[in-house]
Amino acid sequence: MHVWPIFFGVFFILLGLNMILRSFFHFDFPVFKVAVGLLIIFIGIKVMFPEKYHNGLNAKSDGRTTMFAQQEPGGNSVPLEHSVVFGSAKIDLTKLDIKENVAVKVDTVFGSTAITIDPSKPLKISGSAVFGGIQTPDGNSTAFGNIEYQTDSFREGEPYILLRVNTVFGGTEINKEPLK
Repeated sequence: MHVWPIFFGVFFILLGLNMILRSFFHFDFPVFKVAVGLLIIFIGIKVMFPEKYHNGLNAKSDGRTTMFAQQEPGGNSVPLEHSVVFGSAKIDLTKLDIKENVAVKVDTVFGSTAITIDPSKPLKISGSAVFGGIQTPDGNSTAFGNIEYQTDSFREGEPYILLRVNTVFGGTEINKEPLK
């Protein structure tokens, strides 16, 4: 069963974070309560979706959700909401049309997300991270807190893409479209 390596990996990450937070910031994080909570969540997922389990995990990638899997949504039909949980996704927003304001929301929990944007399109990024990392195209990043970014083509009052990124115990990297 592949749930246990993930569970123990997360447990040791939380234990290490707890030691760092306690030592440097005098912040006490309830590691054992969180670990028991995560174990209960794993068991709940297994009970809810037993028919979809493969090698002990509920691998799912349906365009809007990536769970225990990898996915690369993109093009004009990219979902406006995407969740990555214990998986990884590469989301391409370069072909997204903006005749009116478009809001895209990407949540990453214990996973990794790479988002590609077109810097010539007006775009505003609003990110929030908790024990995770968000890196914007200009190289700025945050591990705990909020981050904002907008392309040079962004003009207040004109149609634009609003990219809302939430990352918890994971990583989200937002890159400009590669030069051809």
